[in-house]
Amino acid sequence: NFVSNIDYDALVNAGNTYAQVVVVDNKVAGLSQIVSSINTVSKNTISRISVKLRAYDSAVAKVSMVKSELNEDYGYDLINFKAGNNSVDLSSVVNSQSYTKNGWTTVNFYISAGNEDISFRINVSTETAGTIVFDGIQIASMDAAQMNADKTSFRLNFAELNSTDPAYTFTGFDHQRPNATVKTTDENGETVETTQYYPLTQVYYGNNFVKFVDYTTINADAVIDNTTKDETTDDDHDHESEDDSYQVSLDATLQLSSIIIAVVLLAVMIAIVVRNGLKKRAKRIAKTEQYYESTSGFDRNARERTLKKIAEKKSKIALANDDEEYDYEAAQNINEDEEVEEVIVDEEVTESKEVEVVENEEVVEDIASDNEVVENNETTEQPAEEVNSEETENKGE
Repeated sequence: NFVSNIDYDALVNAGNTYAQVVVVDNKVAGLSQIVSSINTVSKNTISRISVKLRAYDSAVAKVSMVKSELNEDYGYDLINFKAGNNSVDLSSVVNSQSYTKNGWTTVNFYISAGNEDISFRINVSTETAGTIVFDGIQIASMDAAQMNADKTSFRLNFAELNSTDPAYTFTGFDHQRPNATVKTTDENGETVETTQYYPLTQVYYGNNFVKFVDYTTINADAVIDNTTKDETTDDDHDHESEDDSYQVSLDATLQLSSIIIAVVLLAVMIAIVVRNGLKKRAKRIAKTEQYYESTSGFDRNARERTLKKIAEKKSKIALANDDEEYDYEAAQNINEDEEVEEVIVDEEVTESKEVEVVENEEVVEDIASDNEVVENNETTEQPAEEVNSEETENKGE
């Protein structure tokens, strides 16, 4: 497991085409470093930060978690995890004799964040002459169970080395989280405060190559608020509804009901307008048909029958006794009968059917001619038979 004098060029020439690396080649001793971009472990989460590298010959590399912001000297301060009187730097030293796997050494930092985000950078540096190959950084999220399983696995792997080198020996320290005030709500809706006590907990465990750090006991809340909202009771009607979803559902139901009512009212108004329009149309049609209506039904020859009746009455008068005195009342009755049987054309019929108006005017003109003959007879005081004889002569001509 201990490999030295590994030729990087030989490694690349062997076909390791996936070696996306950065090489730091110091010809003489002096500080050279590579600093990553800012990364963050979010509060109340666990992350594993893995850094893969290798050192050749006498070169010594240092892998560190540093603060994200520059200090006054335009450098980056090392992150020092401190719990009580104990502390540890989050850094690891790698050389050509370091524990390797396939020629590469991987440094792992397990960070369990508390109630604050932890921002950091990874710094790979060397102050010695030689070559450092830096392969990259990998960050993975996990839960507490996975972190504990990895802790056990690392301890067993390093124990198999049977090395007395302090770099492979695991150490750790504990810390007790400060007491916290817990606020809850009792059955009467009152806030109750209690004190929460915590046991002594291991907050650091690791060696030179792997470090497990727990910030949950360091960055912890002094007050834990577990109170609940006041519930609505019979004596208190000023609180809001417990179930906001029920209120939303009720509002949606009211809106839907309003929409339905508006649609129904609109439909009723449209129906009323349509019905009134149909009624007016039916009345116009009835008045139009009334012009030709008779007792036997629809008859467009009513005009001809009316004229025929008038002619028959005139014939009866012509056949009366020549010696009989002229009956002016009968003639007056004829005029009255004629006026009774005149068909008056409705104004709406006149406007809608011009042809029917023309026919009506012809009927009126014919009846008017007949009335004029009778009036002439009355004016000249001629008997009815003389009028009839004149008409007969005219017909013969």
